[in-house]
Amino acid sequence: MMRRFLLLLLPDLATAFSEPTRQNCNHRRSALFQEPPNVQPQWWTTRDPSTLPYESTLRVLQSFYNIHGDLVIPRNFVVPASNEYPVEWHGVRLSAYVYTRHRFWSKHIAERKDRAAQLGKLGFLWERLQPEWNLFIEALSVYKAIHGDVLVPAKFVVPRSGEWSKACWELPLGSTVQRIRIRHDYLTGDNSYERRLQLDRLGFVY
Repeated sequence: MMRRFLLLLLPDLATAFSEPTRQNCNHRRSALFQEPPNVQPQWWTTRDPSTLPYESTLRVLQSFYNIHGDLVIPRNFVVPASNEYPVEWHGVRLSAYVYTRHRFWSKHIAERKDRAAQLGKLGFLWERLQPEWNLFIEALSVYKAIHGDVLVPAKFVVPRSGEWSKACWELPLGSTVQRIRIRHDYLTGDNSYERRLQLDRLGFVY
């Protein structure tokens, strides 16, 4: 009985999926899986900011300073595609480049006191050139001095406050603590023993 019913139903199914309908389905499928157009914004050709000259870096830092009044650049700040910033820097993580000692500093500043003076006038945070672990320990120590423990909430971010070093402002202290507890970030490799001692002295809870 069921077999006869299906045989009777087959012509209707064939009509439902007529040739125009099949063509529409195929068109939608091909549109879904086709390769995206190879169109890139102008700034995309400059993936590595270390290829840019110092003068270009100075211009983008000057732009950030003019807008924000300092060079406390958030760690996740990406230069927006606006007329306020040089086009070659659009889409670049600015802090990740200028506050990395072995990239920007060693290439453009280390042997040039005149450039260091230029950046100093803009309020360049030389303390940010030290390893991120050092800044984390500094921020964690201040947190303990204020709160009496290091049970940092997961969403806590170092505020822009005089109690904290500017180099630590907007540091995601809470998420860093969570990553150390869960994934043991920073606690592998040659410095793992010394770092555990630093955490133990602060009363860190694993």
